[in-house]
Amino acid sequence: MNIIHKAIINRKYIGKNRGAFEKSKWSEFKKDVKGKKLFLFGGTSACDFFLNKYGDKFAILAVLDNDKTKNGKKYSNYTKQQLPPEYKGLLIKSPEELKKYKPDEIAVIIASTNYYEEIAEQLEHSAIFCYYILLLMEARLPKYTIYKIIGNWRCFKNKYVSPQIRRNQADREDMRRFRCYAKEPIQQNKIVFRTFGKYMDHGKYIAEEILRQRLPYDLVWLVDNEDDVSAPTGIRLVTIKNRDAMSRELVTAKMWISDVELPYAVRKRKGQFYIQTKHWAGVTLKKFYLDAPTILSDTAKVKNWKKDFRMIDCMITGSDFDTETCRRGFNFKKEVWQIGSPRTDVIFHSEAVKEKVYDYCNCSPDIKLLLYAPTYRFEQKEGRNIPEVRAIDLNYEMLLHTLKMKFGGEWRILLRLHPAVAKFSRDMELVQGVIDVSDYNDVQELVAVSEIMISDYSSVMFETAFIKKPVFLFTTDYQDYIKKEYDLLIEISSLPFPRAESNEELSRLIMSFDDKAYRESVGSFLKSYGVKEDGNASKRAVENIKRLMEA
Repeated sequence: MNIIHKAIINRKYIGKNRGAFEKSKWSEFKKDVKGKKLFLFGGTSACDFFLNKYGDKFAILAVLDNDKTKNGKKYSNYTKQQLPPEYKGLLIKSPEELKKYKPDEIAVIIASTNYYEEIAEQLEHSAIFCYYILLLMEARLPKYTIYKIIGNWRCFKNKYVSPQIRRNQADREDMRRFRCYAKEPIQQNKIVFRTFGKYMDHGKYIAEEILRQRLPYDLVWLVDNEDDVSAPTGIRLVTIKNRDAMSRELVTAKMWISDVELPYAVRKRKGQFYIQTKHWAGVTLKKFYLDAPTILSDTAKVKNWKKDFRMIDCMITGSDFDTETCRRGFNFKKEVWQIGSPRTDVIFHSEAVKEKVYDYCNCSPDIKLLLYAPTYRFEQKEGRNIPEVRAIDLNYEMLLHTLKMKFGGEWRILLRLHPAVAKFSRDMELVQGVIDVSDYNDVQELVAVSEIMISDYSSVMFETAFIKKPVFLFTTDYQDYIKKEYDLLIEISSLPFPRAESNEELSRLIMSFDDKAYRESVGSFLKSYGVKEDGNASKRAVENIKRLMEA
């Protein structure tokens, strides 16, 4: 049975929805792939079909396959078909091959007729959106036939549908779960935490203070993947992928503590309390949420924000400035606990984590550390803001030499990419003396033990400043960043941190650094913004939480 017959007979292989069918046309494909590196992904018989029918029109670099046993072998070993001469030496490679190129340089033809949905998700996970499904391009059926085959597409259970339809389906299913579990009583000792799907941020330090005080609470942590998370005894991990378990934990908890918005289907019950910690400390540089015009184009996301923010009962902030900006960004008018930022507590008690960090970096304790923590940039693709890494222009060799000249001793540079783009650090070639710590799960511990920080626009810069350690800004793309990325809450020229736009200027600023004048400048800045960070925020947060849990 050829792939066209397969497409006509089995609705599964038509799949997707109106938008996907519109996209999977040869006319669109030919326009999109110009100048791109073209790959075939999966499905021997369909690959044969493509190579024989279109091989002379498009240059295929490799066939991709998730089967590791095939990687590096000739494609001709796995087909009985006669291939065009130019493809006699075509190799089968791992999808990891795609990491050699930027996502926007790649085009993929998904040739698999059984697993094209999973392959599409795999590509999207790597920020590759220029892919076409051979099956759909060859199934030249009129729209009404597609709809007739699928039936009532609004109720279609296919998991690979457009993001909006997929969200709507998932939301409806979650709402049903919430209504079901809402019949169960609220467990008065249960607290559910969510922090970017990992064990980190303010919630981590609040939970560990609860454990330290041995309070009789059932602590539940929502995570993306249990295998990737290590949490202390006394904390139950529940994976977000288990929608049923996640829904039950949320709907029966007395309290939610989160640094991001909760799933859209979540509805707060009478007797529940929602604390929003947000994912920064006492001062943040960039506008956020409803105060950030550059990120308000995603209307579905904004709708979820507004729904979520209306449920919040209390926010934790770390300064007068933090409280003011959170009221705008969250459109929040309820109670604020201006008690400091729990995650910054460790910065004031660095000895507790010094050995842990140095062991991770495989460094001798007498070596000095500089933390380089640039933020990400984003690119608009298909209506979404996709985080990406731009070229890092920092001259590591020059920086290491300058540090030794100015401060003496041996230095190492810790490269910490933003969690949204941390995976890209694995493909970077780093010079001797630079250590990739992008996968380290707690940036505050890195801040605590580092002598100096260099950043660009990441608000983590302020956390180093809370303990008056030197911060230098390296901003080679300032004008472009302001224009395309985020508006700033604070004019960058008013910050107390020396700022360079070239490696030579950064070197000069370090060599002329005056620690006494810097400390005075930072102290005045923090005072003017009403910063309340002192290393005891977690204790104050838990005291307030106890009051609410006992109410």
